[in-house]
Amino acid sequence: MVRHVTLSLTLAGGLLSGCMSLGSMAMTAPALRSLDEYPLDGSVEVDPELSKVSQELRLREVRHTLAETQCGSRIAVYMGARGERKFSGTLLKKSRHEIEIVNCIHREPVPGPDDRRQMQTSHVPIRSFKTAELVRVDVLDPPPADYVAPDLDECWDEMMIEKITYRSGRPTTLYPMTIPKGCTLDPEHLPEPGSVRFYGDPE
Repeated sequence: MVRHVTLSLTLAGGLLSGCMSLGSMAMTAPALRSLDEYPLDGSVEVDPELSKVSQELRLREVRHTLAETQCGSRIAVYMGARGERKFSGTLLKKSRHEIEIVNCIHREPVPGPDDRRQMQTSHVPIRSFKTAELVRVDVLDPPPADYVAPDLDECWDEMMIEKITYRSGRPTTLYPMTIPKGCTLDPEHLPEPGSVRFYGDPE
């Protein structure tokens, strides 16, 4: 409880300045920190209630973004405590609790040589996500004027990518990576711009 407060204001040089002195206080509020300052990797203990509020706010923002986004838009969604797992593709269906993305490209960091982290890229024809699992949604492009939802009753035949050759000439072998026939693999979604060679193609 505040015992006394003294407030004085002076006008100097056309600017209003002031000072306030507080008597003894029985309680002081701790300085607030941004949620982004917490690493959320287990190294810092976070108040469970604060974490719960953060998750609820993120879920509300995710659902609001999806409600404003048209099907056929190209979007990116992020999962993981720090949003380190990224998925991008075309929004096929959406509801309050779940979405479906087609032509989905997935990128996530994995351990690499010499203990260095590297990005791993994979591709799946269609993938579902629970909105409660998402930490962020970005709208990359609106749907084209002639957008027509794909017929999911058609067979999703897949082609296996053997490797990607980067502009530097360095070939990189990927773990099994597939794309459905008829769908394009946009080079900008790969770790580096380059060319794609399929199994059976001539060298």
